[in-house]
Amino acid sequence: MDNFKPQGGMHVRAGHEDTDINLRGVILFIVILVISGGLTFLAASGLLRLFEWWEKTNEAQATPVQEQLHEQRGDLAKKQGARPAPDWYDREIDAKVMERTFATPRLQDDDATDMKVFLESEDDWLSSTFKDSDGNVHIPIDRAIDLLSDPKRGLPAVNGTFTPVPQYGNLTDVADAARRRLNELNAGAAQQKKK
Repeated sequence: MDNFKPQGGMHVRAGHEDTDINLRGVILFIVILVISGGLTFLAASGLLRLFEWWEKTNEAQATPVQEQLHEQRGDLAKKQGARPAPDWYDREIDAKVMERTFATPRLQDDDATDMKVFLESEDDWLSSTFKDSDGNVHIPIDRAIDLLSDPKRGLPAVNGTFTPVPQYGNLTDVADAARRRLNELNAGAAQQKKK
């Protein structure tokens, strides 16, 4: 192994590369890069202006859905586009138009109004008095709180033989089992220390 000779008559020279970096090639590359960047910018701005011009000239042509909305909602739809009208406009007309135009499920067009309607219906239900088909009487929530917080009345007595029991049995039995388990663990730890 000490007599290593390169194969094929290759001559390995010690030292460094004799040629320098081609400065002309680097400058030419930078110039081409700057020119192509400028041309790309010009092409993009030209396309943008072309699209704006095309949109202005073809603005009168609407999609079939937009045409149908314009016919059903009248001049107001042409001013506002396909967006639903605000609350001061008749919302029932909008709802009927939406039902005929778009298939279900539809997105909410006014979530704040929907939440307001929902909260009002919940408040009405909590403050109403009625009797359901099973014979259960529903009273307003404020009245129920007053009745249950009255120390003279309170909760009604439990009928039958029901006696509340904790889930795991009598509390003293559970406490005794916990103490026994703790003593077993302490005894096991003491034996480990002795070994």
